[in-house]
Amino acid sequence: EEIVQVANFALVKNYGKGKEYTNCSVYGEKVEIVKEFEKGDLIHVFGYFKENKKGDKVYKNFIVKSLNKIENKKENEEE
Repeated sequence: EEIVQVANFALVKNYGKGKEYTNCSVYGEKVEIVKEFEKGDLIHVFGYFKENKKGDKVYKNFIVKSLNKIENKKENEEE
């Protein structure tokens, strides 16, 4: 039986007064990359959406194939 590491995190997209949350899952060695992330980091992700239906609800999860942190040139406004 193979054990595969998984990390789940949420991306937040800010626009106007609204926020859009996307739940993401990353597997394997890429889990180590996610451990370095902090709240407010700019992240670039590549992958695909997977939908799960439970009753009358549809849950979308983004399966991450590759990801990296974007180094922010200016200071983060939140800090």
